[in-house]
Amino acid sequence: MSAFILGSTGLVGTQIVRSLEKSTAFSTLYPISRKSPTDHSLCPKINLLIEPNTGSWPGLIKSHPNTTTLISSLGSTITKAGSKQAFHDIDYGLNYSVAKSAKENGTKTMILISSVGAHPDSWFHYLKTKGELERDVKELGFDHTVIIRPGALLGKRESSIGWRSEVGMWFGRVAKNTPVRRLLNPIEDFDVARVVVDFAERAEKGDLEKGVTIVEPHQLVDLANKLVNN
Repeated sequence: MSAFILGSTGLVGTQIVRSLEKSTAFSTLYPISRKSPTDHSLCPKINLLIEPNTGSWPGLIKSHPNTTTLISSLGSTITKAGSKQAFHDIDYGLNYSVAKSAKENGTKTMILISSVGAHPDSWFHYLKTKGELERDVKELGFDHTVIIRPGALLGKRESSIGWRSEVGMWFGRVAKNTPVRRLLNPIEDFDVARVVVDFAERAEKGDLEKGVTIVEPHQLVDLANKLVNN
């Protein structure tokens, strides 16, 4: 089976591709990116789809029919995007347009990396945008829609994502092995990827119930721990 991956050069996306490379359930991977990655382009499963113009990404989806799964960890921050509108155009607009194209193209499973606290009625623009995307992706009606809401994400980022996020990551790292961890639910990037790929494999094998599955931060941590211990 095959999968599209959005956000494949980001913190979690890089780990998702690495995990998918090892999966026996997927024979072809289509990371979609504006630029060539440097660390996962040699695997024979990888078919890089490089397109600097993100407005053409829905067309890339249409040109690769019979791709069963779409995984998106594509996201930005208001600081990195430069404005609230630019952030919305990426986190909602680009994600939704690609998801819609994939659904129309016959993709059965959508796995979306969202955020703790995402809600379309949130007063916070970041969480409101994430919530709007969740709502509208669910309405597309994939056979399987899996929404992952991580807590504090841990891992090595290639570029700064703003001081608030950096502080959040620091607190998450400090709290990871303390009782406070159940408040922040810190989780490593590779553990998120491990859970994402497990959901993708279960959907492919028919072991995942159809419909919408939402994974809250504490559930994500528990699932990751269970996979490590199995």
